[in-house]
Amino acid sequence: MYNDVMENLFEIDPNILPMTLRSAVPIFKAHGWKEASVIRGKESFIFATRPDGKKLEFCSCAAPATSYFSGVLADDKLATYHLLQSISVPQPETIVLSRDNYKNELRDLVKKHGSIVIKPSDGAHGNDVFTDLTTYEDAVATNDYIYSRNSKTTILAQQQLFSDEPEIRIICIGGKFVAAYARIPAQVTGDGVHMVSELIDIENSTIRTEPYHSNLNYIDKKSSDEYLKKHNLADYTPESGEKVQVVGMCNTGKGGTMVDITDKITDAKRQEAEAIANITRLPVIGIDYFGDHCVEVNSTPGLYHPVDGPASTICVEKWVEYLESI
Repeated sequence: MYNDVMENLFEIDPNILPMTLRSAVPIFKAHGWKEASVIRGKESFIFATRPDGKKLEFCSCAAPATSYFSGVLADDKLATYHLLQSISVPQPETIVLSRDNYKNELRDLVKKHGSIVIKPSDGAHGNDVFTDLTTYEDAVATNDYIYSRNSKTTILAQQQLFSDEPEIRIICIGGKFVAAYARIPAQVTGDGVHMVSELIDIENSTIRTEPYHSNLNYIDKKSSDEYLKKHNLADYTPESGEKVQVVGMCNTGKGGTMVDITDKITDAKRQEAEAIANITRLPVIGIDYFGDHCVEVNSTPGLYHPVDGPASTICVEKWVEYLESI
């Protein structure tokens, strides 16, 4: 019965695999891994035998050595915020929005920073993250909306950061810096004829595909509609060649893109990223920076990155090497 739900990772249709695992398969084979199986329908659960005969079980790109503490910590943005405060990592000012007693703090945060972000403490992939909230009334309505979807969640309000530079994702594996990528929010290129809303539909029907299946993923329509409405861009017709941002978040699953900037990261930033990796005790970690501020950590970041050349899979290579070293 057990074997009926297992499939050979090396023979499975690669199109059903997450991009990290899909790009890892040829690396496993090239390194001489003896066997690897996954649970049918739950392909992120991997049972593998290394070249030296040692058996490993792991989920997605989380290493077998990942502790329960670290996994839960990474899923809790508030706990992570407090932990990183203890080593003086710069972070946006953050408050907790309780269900009933939050209004004065929230009013003060909006007044102080002009624009804030509200999100659940346990969210992922940009879900229920609301940016560009510039009025107290909008902030209260957003808080109430998130609570209506999940009454047990903890909601955070944060200072919204502004920078001329894009958000950065840094990957550390085994406590060591590996690579860094600039994360660019979804944008369209004007042709001098079509409105922004039309350009999104054109791109989604021609050059873009399902999330994580190519360098250009679908632009998330719900997110783009909200962003265009807020910034009065839906009916705007950009000039030919003009780039227009159409989503507030830089998540690649919502149509964003990435650029390899590994060589541009300073030694100080590399050392800080490694300090975060070590204090969280996460063998594989994605650390998101906006300007000088750390805004989030991820225990199972995508290790395949939609960029050109070897930089797309360097993190997958280092992950396989790490698995072989433990």
